[in-house]
Amino acid sequence: FTVKNDDLVTDLTAVTSTLNDLTDGANTISSSALSLSNVPTTIAAGATSPTITLTIDTPENQAPGTYTGTVTITGTLTAAPIDYDVDVEFTVNSSSSIEVT
Repeated sequence: FTVKNDDLVTDLTAVTSTLNDLTDGANTISSSALSLSNVPTTIAAGATSPTITLTIDTPENQAPGTYTGTVTITGTLTAAPIDYDVDVEFTVNSSSSIEVT
């Protein structure tokens, strides 16, 4: 995903990210299994960030399901904090197995 700074005058500064757990009912993929790469610390006025990549290290034996959550991007624009939530949906399929006898 990318983040666009629509302000044509002021840079978005002090950009950080918060990773939240992904859930499907009672099942959870912990935020510790998530990582972001290529998050800039500043987005120039009128510019778009480079592509930010979310990587999910699916835990072994994770229950199948559709997990949802958010990634929050925070920054400062004209001395005011700004938060932007990115919705995440991630599907874990059933594990395949083969038994040989």
